[in-house]
Amino acid sequence: MATESDVQYRNVNELRDNVGWYIGMGGGLMVLGILAILAPFVATFAIEFVIGILFVIGGIMLFYNAIRWRRSSSGRVTSIMISLVYLAVGALLLAYPLRGVITLTFLLALFFLATGIFKVVQSFEMRPANWWGWALASGILSLVLGVLLFLGMPWTALWAVGLIVGIDLLFTGWSMIMVSLAIRGSVERGEVICIWGTCYST
Repeated sequence: MATESDVQYRNVNELRDNVGWYIGMGGGLMVLGILAILAPFVATFAIEFVIGILFVIGGIMLFYNAIRWRRSSSGRVTSIMISLVYLAVGALLLAYPLRGVITLTFLLALFFLATGIFKVVQSFEMRPANWWGWALASGILSLVLGVLLFLGMPWTALWAVGLIVGIDLLFTGWSMIMVSLAIRGSVERGEVICIWGTCYST
């Protein structure tokens, strides 16, 4: 368990500069989620291609954010792992389009379970910050979606792909925005903010 002497302190301006980017990234993921929700009745190959592209774009955005925002190694590793899961699933969907929508559904179930676990772990690393519950809720939602996909196969493959991907991206983006707004409020109140073992103060 980390002691007070282990905590790294940075100027709060560094955190303030990153909040705007984080809000923008959350908004971008929400837009991608809406696009995915609108695509469930598109032909199977188009769905696979579109969702594969969405995951690759989302993974690139998350990876860039992970390396751009300097923080402790544990927080960076979990963020990078989430982005790599996005990229890996997107690459698989683009590389094997003939596997069919059932394969797509199976991969998505694995994706939601994996990212759900990483999001839950990441949320606990945010404590005791008061916004950690938003990240936890996002992780729990991903886990629930993954379980529902597995339990409903193969019938869920007929309708759930675009809808569930859209819900997950939409909620992930929303949770990012809420966390960012909470951080911004703490910055404006002059509070000391601690995330992943790094604290920000004036």
